[in-house]
Amino acid sequence: MNNILYLYRGKKSKVIDNCTISNIELSGEYNHHRYYQSIKQELEDKNALIIDVNIFVNETEVFEFSTYIRISHHDNWDIPIFLYANKGLKNLYQLLKSDYTNISKTNRFELINDSEFLINEITGEPKILQTIKVENNKLLEWNNFIESIEIKNQETNNHTISNEWAIYRWATLLDIQNDEIEKIYSKVENNLYFKYLKAKYPIFDIEKLNKNDLKIQYTGKPKILLIDDESEKGWHEILAYLLRNYNNLDFDYLGEDFKENTSNFIIEKSLNKIKSDDIDIVILDFRLNSDDFKSKLTEVTSVRLLQKIKEYNPGIQVIIFSATNKIWNLQVLQKYGCDGFLIKDSVNFQVNKNFTRNSIKAFKSMIKFSIQKIFIKDLFEIYDLVSENLENLDYEDYSNFEKFKNDLQSQLMLIKESSKLIDPQIRTTIDIVFLNCFNFLEQFKNHYLHNDDEYYLLGDEGEVLQKYYFSKNKEFNKEGDFRKIQNDKYTPTWFNVLSSLAVDYFSICNTDSEILDDLDVIKDNRNDFLHNKKEHFKQSELETIVNIMYKFSEKMKE
Repeated sequence: MNNILYLYRGKKSKVIDNCTISNIELSGEYNHHRYYQSIKQELEDKNALIIDVNIFVNETEVFEFSTYIRISHHDNWDIPIFLYANKGLKNLYQLLKSDYTNISKTNRFELINDSEFLINEITGEPKILQTIKVENNKLLEWNNFIESIEIKNQETNNHTISNEWAIYRWATLLDIQNDEIEKIYSKVENNLYFKYLKAKYPIFDIEKLNKNDLKIQYTGKPKILLIDDESEKGWHEILAYLLRNYNNLDFDYLGEDFKENTSNFIIEKSLNKIKSDDIDIVILDFRLNSDDFKSKLTEVTSVRLLQKIKEYNPGIQVIIFSATNKIWNLQVLQKYGCDGFLIKDSVNFQVNKNFTRNSIKAFKSMIKFSIQKIFIKDLFEIYDLVSENLENLDYEDYSNFEKFKNDLQSQLMLIKESSKLIDPQIRTTIDIVFLNCFNFLEQFKNHYLHNDDEYYLLGDEGEVLQKYYFSKNKEFNKEGDFRKIQNDKYTPTWFNVLSSLAVDYFSICNTDSEILDDLDVIKDNRNDFLHNKKEHFKQSELETIVNIMYKFSEKMKE
C-alpha cells in the first residue's frame, strides 16, 4: 500500500486509488526550516513526497526546499520526491533551469504533471504508482548524493559566513552551550548553505578533545586580550571557555561594534585598552571593519594596529586569528612583527575532517608559546628606561662622553633588534642578546678606565680603582688601590672595573649588595660560554644582565 505525502497551497491532491494520501498545506512566507518542521513527522512513514510548485513564489525555492529535506538527513531522507506542476511537458522541464542545487540530477527526484494521475491501461492503476515503485528501486547513497549537489552561499558577507561556520565548528567540538552560541547553532539549522556544509563536512565523527588536549601549563599571570569585530557573536565565549574557564587565565575582549567605527577609532581604542590593562598577548582578527575589505594590505586596520602595538612594545605577543588563508596577507603581517598566525576555520580546508580539531590544538600551543615569550615585553620596558636615561644625560657637546653615550645607544639598538628575534625554543637567540648586553657593559670599562703613572683611575674625577674580588668561598673582598706596576701583566678585568664603578664611582650599591654577586655571575657565565664550558644562557641570566644595564645607565656620569 502506497503512502504519499502531498504538499500544496490552495488546492489539495487529486484522489489516487490504491494509496493513502496525507495533505499538508504550506502557507506563509517561505522558510526552509519552518516548512520542514511542519512536515517532518509526517515524512516518517511515507514512501513518496509530492510537492506542488505553486506553493513557491520563486521557482528556485522548490529545489532549495527539496534539497533541505534531503540534507536534514532524517530516517526517511531518501524518500522519492516529485515536483508537481500543472504544465505541459516542455514547460515542465523549463523548471530545471531554476535548479542551481543539482538535486534534479540525482536519483529519486522527478518532475511530474497531470499525466501521472491518468490510468495506465495495462495495470488499471494511476501511472504515478508505477513511477513511485521505479524511483524507490533506484539507489540513492548519502555520500554520493552530498557530492552530487551544490549549494552556493547566497549572502554577500563572506567574512561573516566564514566566522559563523568556524564558531559552529569550534563550539560543537568543545561542546559549548550559551545564548550567543545557540544563535549560531540555530542559523546552521535554518540557513540552507550552512545546512549543506554541516551535511557535507560532519563534525560528529571527529575525535573529541580531552582535558590534556586543552590544558596549558604556564607560570605567572599573563593577560590576554581578544580584538575581533565578531567577538560577541561567539568567539569571546569560545576563547573564554578555553582560556579563562579551563586554564584560569586572565582573558578579556574589546566589546565594541567595530562596524560603526573608523579604523583610527578602533586603533586608538585598542591601544588604550592594551596600555591601561597591561596586556601581554593580543589575539587579533585580520579584518576589523568593512573598509578593510577594499583597503590596501598596509592600510588594513589590523596591520596598522599591529604596527602600533609593536612600536609601543615589541615584546607584546600578537597572534593573528582569522579566516583568511592568503599567503600575501601572512607575508605582510610577518613583516610588521606578528608572532603567530592561526586560521580559525574555513570551508576551503574541510577536505581534512580534523582541521578544526587541529586548529584548536594549534591555538592552545600558540598561546602556550606566547606565554613563554612575554618576558620579552618586560625586557623592552627596561630597554625604554635605559634609553630614557641615556637621553637625559647632561654633557658637553663633542666630548668623549657624548661619543660614549652614542656608542651605548647604538649598542642598545642592537640589543633591541636581537631581542625581537628571541625564540625560547632556539636557545642561541637568547645567547646573542646576552652577549650584546655584555658588550653594552663592556663599554663602561672601555670609557671610564684610564691610568696615570702610578694608579688605574675611573672617569673624569680620577677616582682610584679599587681591587675588588670574590674569594674562592664567594666572599667579597677589597684588596686596596689598583696600582699600575711596571711590567705587571695583571691589569683590571671587566669585573674589577664594573664593581668599582658600582660601589665607588656611581654609588649604585655598597659592598654587600646582590648587584656585585650578579656581576660576578655574569662574568663567570660569559667566560664559561666563550670557553665552551656553558652551552647556552638562561632566560633568568638574560633578565639579570638587563637589570644591571638599567642600574648603570641610571647612575652614570662623566
